[in-house]
Amino acid sequence: MIGKKGIELSVNFLVVMIISIVVLGFGLKFAYDLLNYAEKEKQKQYDKIDNELEDLICEGDDTVCVGTFRKKAGSSKSVFFGAKVWNIYSDDKTFNLEIQPSPTCLIRKDQTTSGSCSDFEITGAGSFDIAKKSMQKRIFIIDLSKATEEGTYIFNLQIKNGADNYGPTKKIYVEVG
Repeated sequence: MIGKKGIELSVNFLVVMIISIVVLGFGLKFAYDLLNYAEKEKQKQYDKIDNELEDLICEGDDTVCVGTFRKKAGSSKSVFFGAKVWNIYSDDKTFNLEIQPSPTCLIRKDQTTSGSCSDFEITGAGSFDIAKKSMQKRIFIIDLSKATEEGTYIFNLQIKNGADNYGPTKKIYVEVG
């Protein structure tokens, strides 16, 4: 038969074990939150640097500028791009952002090419107005979630003023896989 001191010792041991498990759980949660916060802050800093570099790249006197023209698609296979368009005319104008696959639209990993690409969607293209002597940033998304082949997809970005091209055609590269 266990004596009174033996029962107290067992109860004390269980209390200490429960407290230890709770403290360990809080410690693990704290470490997880700290690492998660650090990862988010790192991504914010990378995004901030990307934006600053994009602004530096576009500081010339081009009428159309795409700061970052090459991106790697993540697991969602959706990529965001930004274009800056300056209206150099002395009156308000309507411009049209057009994105089409390049004639050689896919370069596979084995360096073979393909000219037929239809497995993508563009969001953010279309018409927009810019006041005279001002600039506008346009964000567009290239969604390659239906793309089955890995490689580099190439797109032509063209800004049009009516039927006329406004600035040179810009090439955009999206790496999948």
